Amino acid sequence: MAVGDTGRAVVAHLDRDRGLITVAVCGSASCAGHTVETLGPLSGDWAISYGYVRLALAVRRDGRPVLAYNDPDTGAARILTWATATCAGTPQVTELRHVVPLRGFGFAFDDHDRPLIAGYSRDDDRVTLHACADERCDDGRDVPLLRAAEPGSLELAIGPDRLPRVVWGAAGEYNVLTCDRPRCGA
Repeated sequence: MAVGDTGRAVVAHLDRDRGLITVAVCGSASCAGHTVETLGPLSGDWAISYGYVRLALAVRRDGRPVLAYNDPDTGAARILTWATATCAGTPQVTELRHVVPLRGFGFAFDDHDRPLIAGYSRDDDRVTLHACADERCDDGRDVPLLRAAEPGSLELAIGPDRLPRVVWGAAGEYNVLTCDRPRCGA
């Protein structure tokens, strides 16, 4: 679930039995008059049913939701961007193959509504922040942050100081890294 600046909530749900992603967009802060869009089915039945697919949702300042998930076949992060705040029509899909969202990943926007994705590098299992160069994420830069003892769950949030915070952990131990610059220097 994510809430935009207008107070309208957006909810994404993965139906693990059918491989469908449902996105519900509230028409107001009280969620009156909501719209529902369904995407899928995703391929990779085994990955979906065993919980390997993770969803991350954020809302741009203009109210347009953006959904990210890890593709069950390739492991790549996929970013779905809609042209409208109600998620009407077919979203634009961008695939990031070099940042792997193992066991969860973080997703947020910088001050210019460009996506930031925290995950693990496909090359060396480092916790990595991918800072998109534009709001569609057609290009971007990877910022290696640290080497984790083992891949685990991961989250990303932007603080009131506009600095990214990455939380990662495994086996019940969690750590927080705060970048010293917006976009972690990307």
